[in-house]
Amino acid sequence: MPQSVFEEFGRATKTFRACVQLASTGFGQAAQVLAGVVAESSVIVVWAIEQGEHVDRKAELHAKYGLELEFEARRDKGLPNLPRTEPYISDDDRAEATRLFGVTADGLWTGHRSIDAVIDELIGSEPDEFKQLQLHRLKTALSSCRNMTSSTGVAQWSHRTLRTFDDGRKAFMSNFGEDIYGVSNALQIASMMYSPALDTLVRAFAPDLIPNAEAAEAFRWRAWRDPVQLAKLSDDDPCPCDTPGAHWGQCHKWTEGLGTVKYEPFTDADLVNRTPYDPKQPRGQMDWGSVFHAPQDVPSGPTVQTFTFRLPFTLGIESGADHALALNGSWADPNDVAHYGKTSFAGDHEI
Repeated sequence: MPQSVFEEFGRATKTFRACVQLASTGFGQAAQVLAGVVAESSVIVVWAIEQGEHVDRKAELHAKYGLELEFEARRDKGLPNLPRTEPYISDDDRAEATRLFGVTADGLWTGHRSIDAVIDELIGSEPDEFKQLQLHRLKTALSSCRNMTSSTGVAQWSHRTLRTFDDGRKAFMSNFGEDIYGVSNALQIASMMYSPALDTLVRAFAPDLIPNAEAAEAFRWRAWRDPVQLAKLSDDDPCPCDTPGAHWGQCHKWTEGLGTVKYEPFTDADLVNRTPYDPKQPRGQMDWGSVFHAPQDVPSGPTVQTFTFRLPFTLGIESGADHALALNGSWADPNDVAHYGKTSFAGDHEI
């Protein structure tokens, strides 16, 4: 795998995770900004895999040239710089970088001026008209992300809410807190593009994971469809994926085997008692004796394991025993109390 593909996919993956976290906490506008980054990196992953190993040279030149230009700009403006013993890029490589990216290297490391140019190149090399249409749709979706990135009127209006007072009067207000605006759009754009990048990567470099990638894409596809309508489809009905001529029975019906999830929101009765964290209150010294001997405040039910791994070294603690770390704080999301209890903790068990 070209190193640049691996690194670009890493950028897409970490940004996708950040986008989901922002969206899940009600910061839809900011999540849309990150969704655009996910889409950009995902498109570049697909493009770079098609190009082959030589793309690493472009990525390396663009990085070195960018660092050199930044160093020179900071030096010329009297800003502090990291010390260095030699230039980031040689004269020959600088000449090649200038030819590929221009004097200011404002574009992408792929050599394109913008992500739209990358998409246009993919459209030009794609013989399937339906896939061409999907790429055109992506360009349209990206424009909404760009509207959130800059100080546009659309970005400003996204924080506007209409409030109705008890006496019937109405007024526009600016929302400085969490809301649902942009959440769905951000998640749809980010997942819509991350999934094909993952699929392309797996098919090129890890074919044994193809069934996993297909299942992940199927879950994503079903998440944006009405399960009631999907249950009504017969084998001869057109598939909701909009693929021309595709019927449900021969297209996406197989996704029914993945199962469904019934969402049941938590109520106050589901939560254990919780003392909200007050940063103004003095925290004092931790009473480790009470921590080690106090019963853990964990609701009854199945254990939720976030990760499990074997340490390759000795910690210097008693073998064959359970250990718990109690954190003197509170959960960022109060709903997590229903899963883990009001006391933040992490446990380990030697197997």
